[in-house]
Amino acid sequence: GAKGGEGWSGDWTPQGATSRITFQAGAPPAAAVGRFIVLEGGRRMFMDCQGAGLPAVVCDSGSGGGHQGWTKVQPEIAKTNMACTYDRAGAGLSDPGPFPRDAAAVARDMAALLATADIPAPYILVGHSLGGIHVRQFANTHLDKVAGIVLVDPSGDNQRALFRAAIPSAANNRLWSFDEEN
Repeated sequence: GAKGGEGWSGDWTPQGATSRITFQAGAPPAAAVGRFIVLEGGRRMFMDCQGAGLPAVVCDSGSGGGHQGWTKVQPEIAKTNMACTYDRAGAGLSDPGPFPRDAAAVARDMAALLATADIPAPYILVGHSLGGIHVRQFANTHLDKVAGIVLVDPSGDNQRALFRAAIPSAANNRLWSFDEEN
């Protein structure tokens, strides 16, 4: 794919059929609440923070999910704390990130996103499914910035092997792949 001043475009190849997709630059769609945070190098990530109390609660979605998955939870958290949701690199409204897209890369993106957005640490991290691996990785590498972790139906250690055993035909699909070892 290619990222330029007007957005990002690239080829998506699910199940062998290639489609061209394009994301346009500018403001988020009218239905989206939040803002784009521009990371070092110009990559944009979409983040939505509501509420004001600290510590901030940062929610990471499951595989294929994004900030929209928290629309019922986020306003409730925002009654007492700042509640932040975001789209991981290459998902939702965020620009793609460099490969490999493993848990270490996601944790680095989270750290850069929170720092650039001036969200004060420490954070309460909430990880749903695959997001559980990401928030655990963030805590492993940034323990001084973590006040607590909430895991919601989290993926766990050896998840890849369990997934491949349960659904062998889908296990190599890039949309469902992740690397928990890094």
